[in-house]
Amino acid sequence: MKKLFCLLTMVIFFTSCAPANKNKGNLPPATNPQSPSMQTPEAPPAATPGTPGQTPGGTTPQGGTGTPPATSPSAPPTTTNPGESSSAAPKSQVPATPPPAPSKPSKEAAPVPTGTLPAIPTKYTFDYLAAVEDKVLTLVNNERGKAGLSSLSMNDKLRQASRYKANEMLQYNYFEHYSPYTKNPWDTARGFGVTYSAFGENIWTMSSSDASALRSNVTAEVIVNSWMNSPGHRANILSKNFNKMGIGVVVGSNGKCYASQMFSD
Repeated sequence: MKKLFCLLTMVIFFTSCAPANKNKGNLPPATNPQSPSMQTPEAPPAATPGTPGQTPGGTTPQGGTGTPPATSPSAPPTTTNPGESSSAAPKSQVPATPPPAPSKPSKEAAPVPTGTLPAIPTKYTFDYLAAVEDKVLTLVNNERGKAGLSSLSMNDKLRQASRYKANEMLQYNYFEHYSPYTKNPWDTARGFGVTYSAFGENIWTMSSSDASALRSNVTAEVIVNSWMNSPGHRANILSKNFNKMGIGVVVGSNGKCYASQMFSD
């Protein structure tokens, strides 16, 4: 009995001393501490190349004191200048009230010859005032006679060139010795076969809101008086270097009239 008691006591003692074994289950996978996120800095937008500055298109000045004289570079130094500028070329405004008996349109309504120059687009109907042109020659020679100078003769090539220039100013609506389309007046004259060693040009314009009133008010006296009252234009008319003249006077349906007078030796 004592042996059995001692045996049981020893079994209990060894059992109470055995280490406990607790199942903790499966551990979750170890996780590494999260690294701080590294964001790639956003690249700045690609710079758009700047648009190159556009050189301002230098439009041909419509008048003003900067207008160069209309004289040929090949002409000798004694060649006179025309008007100092297109602003000096007289501009007149005509009353809108038509006179009682407006003159009839000139019969010369055929397009002006172009020589070797480009044809001029017809934006406005027009007439050349042949009678006014002929009278301008008479009045110019009267003024030259008073100054003791020889008379000028009407030259057909210069007349065609003058008519071309007058109609070009009408159709393209500019008033300037230098043409944006055919360059200098002597280039226009050369286009009609004119040769020279001295060259000059006078220009003139008049406008009205009433085309019929304009037609009756455009006279040779008005044109020549305007030129004679302008030093540069007067100098051309009374120049000893010229013996030929051409004149073109055109009136258009837009209520404008232009005249070009070209001189050569």
